[in-house]
Amino acid sequence: MASNNTSSSNDGLVIFAGAGCSMAPPASLPGWNALNDAILDTLWEMLPQYGIKDNFRDKILGAIRQKRSENTFPPDYQAQRMAERAGIRYFELLSAVDSDTWNAVQYYTAQLAQTGIIRAVVTTNFDRNFERAFEAAGIPYAAYYDEEGFNQLAATESHGTIPIIKIHGSCAAPASMIDTRQQRLRGRAQALQNVLNWYLQQYHFLFAGFSGADFEGDRNYLGFYEAAPQAKGFTYLYMPGSQVRPGMQTIIDRFGSHKATIEAIDPAQYFERSLQATGTTYTPFQPTTSSNITIHDRLRQHIAALEPMDALNMLTALAESYGDEVSARYLYDKVWHERLQKDYEGEALSRFLLNHGRSYAFNLESKIERAADAGVHIAQSTISDGAEAYDELYTNPARSNLRHTQNTSTETPALIALVQTFLGNPILFKEFPENLAKYFQRKPTPAEMADIVYYYSFYALNYGDLESVGLLHYVIDEMEKVCDEPRQSQLLSRRAIMKFQVDHPEVVASGKEDMDKAFALAQTYHEPHLLANAALAKAIYARKQQQFEEALQYIQEAENRYAHLRRTPQYVETAVEYLKILLLGFSMETVSKQSLLHLFQQVDDRVNGGDLIKRAAVYEPEYCYYGGLIMGNYTTAPREHVVSWFADALYRAEICGQQKNVEYYRESYQKFNILEEVERSVEALKTTT
Repeated sequence: MASNNTSSSNDGLVIFAGAGCSMAPPASLPGWNALNDAILDTLWEMLPQYGIKDNFRDKILGAIRQKRSENTFPPDYQAQRMAERAGIRYFELLSAVDSDTWNAVQYYTAQLAQTGIIRAVVTTNFDRNFERAFEAAGIPYAAYYDEEGFNQLAATESHGTIPIIKIHGSCAAPASMIDTRQQRLRGRAQALQNVLNWYLQQYHFLFAGFSGADFEGDRNYLGFYEAAPQAKGFTYLYMPGSQVRPGMQTIIDRFGSHKATIEAIDPAQYFERSLQATGTTYTPFQPTTSSNITIHDRLRQHIAALEPMDALNMLTALAESYGDEVSARYLYDKVWHERLQKDYEGEALSRFLLNHGRSYAFNLESKIERAADAGVHIAQSTISDGAEAYDELYTNPARSNLRHTQNTSTETPALIALVQTFLGNPILFKEFPENLAKYFQRKPTPAEMADIVYYYSFYALNYGDLESVGLLHYVIDEMEKVCDEPRQSQLLSRRAIMKFQVDHPEVVASGKEDMDKAFALAQTYHEPHLLANAALAKAIYARKQQQFEEALQYIQEAENRYAHLRRTPQYVETAVEYLKILLLGFSMETVSKQSLLHLFQQVDDRVNGGDLIKRAAVYEPEYCYYGGLIMGNYTTAPREHVVSWFADALYRAEICGQQKNVEYYRESYQKFNILEEVERSVEALKTTT
């Protein structure tokens, strides 16, 4: 990297400009939170055509803002969830973050550049306000915002031009923009870090309008922490009345007082003062009198290219992330019922069909039930309204959309296989992955493959395919490489549960490592389903360690979360583990048997009373078996009643094809001296079913 020829390499400044540098008028660009709010409002403006009531807007957007204020839904993760659902369309929408004019910070930066003091401008901002200010002042510059540009900058001399280094990309090139948590965790191009490291060694840095929050997620953000020993140093400006954030303070302490100074001052005032110190004659900044298009109007212009179903895809992703899967399911069903002909003409429909189908796979409720969960009453159809209307209400169109011809995602066959598994008829997951791969229309992406293996883990645990843990190893490694932490969390939880099925100390210890990491990641992202997954793993581990109180605590946490999410299959899976934990409690003299029986009755009322067990039939054999053990050993239930529980377990295991369970149950019943009675009951069930 060669220096500018305007001055020696030991003289000059590099401006490091954060979001605050574009927030002052007349540029008036929003901060991160305000920008995300504007995006949410603009997305919602596309949904009235589907007849969605305002109360859902207030509920969903209000909850997102509340979670963000509690620091449980950071804007970069909000961006990640939207980008996952809409891809480049999200970044095209984000490219609205620009303005028609610049402010005093950008103006005085250009004036300082004319004096030869400024060697480079480094900015986290997408907007082109520095470029516009430099153009107006006639200052030669070159903007660098992607890996190709960073490589070019690292390899060539700047020849009198001022580099404007846009480390998070530019709104001029949506594909270059860095806005999501996953992107930030992956870091920027090595060439960018090399360039910044060179500048740090050559010039003093001036931080302005930068909170330093990035250092809280990664203290070596952009290599600053490690560069301290060789760096020239920096001055950090922060607004009067505000506080230096902990992450920034870490960097200040790392550089030390001989290299780092701080000053509470408005950056525009500091820059003008610096300009005055040069003795240069200048014209003070005068705000333009021309009108500036607001961010909301810019977003409306950009969103015109977005399909309404993609707006819905993004908003439901956010609702699901903070735990309102109930509202998301209702919105899917409502939009599908009110769909327009034009919805069939774009690319968003395929993404919608995948999301709609997935919402069914983990819920298994009818359209009427899903609406009731969300507090909406649907007038029930009569037979005279036609078979199609009747079927839509009492089954679920989301289930049909798993087989829709335009649902072309590679995840879709796996979701169908998952539903088959929950219903006890896992045709597609047999001989995985070869059998399922025949239905892929293209090669799955790493994220899609991670989801597919996650779905398969439910089959593997119910049908004893513990060898498939190798597939989990592979996809977990892949997700770690791309810094997809939410997927890592859910996969680690499933791998931990699988390892806990093996009675070997080293395997169990390895499972505990997975469990602890899964739980830590779940706490970072605050996603209820991730926390429920991890809580279930913790409950199983505690039971394996004979720690009843801890196991009970975690199983109740998992049960409560799955009940709130209305995730029927995972709720029933949790109920099976609950019975195992109650059996552990019954074996302990210090635990009240009456309280355990009360808990058992509560669980059974919810699972059997709510008919949940019939919807997730794959769990019915185990549920009936462990329920029978409790009934037979710790209640005064008549023998024939206990036998009926055991008979249901054996019969349902045979129907579901759970051969290992069939063999285990028969051996158990032989030991209990009730095998013949159970078999007679099974034959009676076959006759009457």
